[in-house]
Amino acid sequence: MAHDTRWKILKPELLRTLAGKLVYERGAAYSQRGQVLSWAEAAETITAQVQGTQRYEVRLWFRTGQLQYSCTCLFAAEGAFCKHLVAVGLQGLARSLS
Repeated sequence: MAHDTRWKILKPELLRTLAGKLVYERGAAYSQRGQVLSWAEAAETITAQVQGTQRYEVRLWFRTGQLQYSCTCLFAAEGAFCKHLVAVGLQGLARSLS
């Protein structure tokens, strides 16, 4: 999948739908405050660390045109799309525009 295709899939609207309004807003605040500490992109995968109450490992990847995700926080362990995932997604969008 080409780099540009990822950014056609990953949109703020998708992040808000997956996370819900409150979690999205908290993730946006994490992104704006610089809590995404590391960043790596390879082929169809983005990995990052996000500083919250502890440091969380976040992974977003694209498979068959769908966004897949994981985070080491407890909220995501229950299958939810967490604020850490939102923060990384928003950082990815910001980086794709620069």
